[in-house]
Amino acid sequence: MAQVKLFGNLRNYAVSPQVDIPGADIAAILESLCENNPGLNDALLEDGKIRPYYRIMINGRGIELADGIHTQVNEIDQIAIFPPIAGGQQ
Repeated sequence: MAQVKLFGNLRNYAVSPQVDIPGADIAAILESLCENNPGLNDALLEDGKIRPYYRIMINGRGIELADGIHTQVNEIDQIAIFPPIAGGQQ
């Protein structure tokens, strides 16, 4: 099972900020994650697609550099999901 870590406010929508989830690709992982944590579905997805401002990485590499939500996942992979980050000096 791949290990999924949630960061920032996404932790508020899940039972645990870190879970092990089976799945062949990112789409299957997200489906299972959202089924078990319904609040994440509304936070992460819009019309069944990942909201554009969320960042999903596998082993430190963005999924957009691979096959997007169809990126294959192995049981030893670590998946990190980051919410949008804003801020800085004024």
